[in-house]
Amino acid sequence: MNDVFSVLGQLGLTVTVAVGTAFTLFRWLGDKWISSKFEKELEYYKHNNTKEIEKLRFEINSLMDRAVRFKTREFDVLSEAWSKAWEAYRSALHFTSPIKRRADITKMDPNELKNYLNTENLHEYLKNKILNSENPGKEYNEAKYITEKIRLS
Repeated sequence: MNDVFSVLGQLGLTVTVAVGTAFTLFRWLGDKWISSKFEKELEYYKHNNTKEIEKLRFEINSLMDRAVRFKTREFDVLSEAWSKAWEAYRSALHFTSPIKRRADITKMDPNELKNYLNTENLHEYLKNKILNSENPGKEYNEAKYITEKIRLS
């Protein structure tokens, strides 16, 4: 009976060691297999994400390039439009400035004329030219025209 217990003990010990070794081996190999599968799936996922990111980056860059070109063109067009509008305004002002109402200085006596010219924004040589002219009305209109043209330049 001792032999039976001894054989059973050895058999139990062998089975325990074999099961323990198999469990450890299965666990180690299973862990390697699962890690390998996980790494493959992770690599596939990273690759797809990288492709998606590159595709989106390309789309964003193309949209940004288009927007920059549009803004540049808009800036050029608006600059040119404002330049042309300002030129048209100056031309219209130049054309209509002789039509503007001005004081009738032909009916003023010399003291009134001198006082009036002192209130005007004219250069001294133009004031003197008006005061010493035979036709002060014409000289005054020309002086105002010249002053307006200089101011708009």
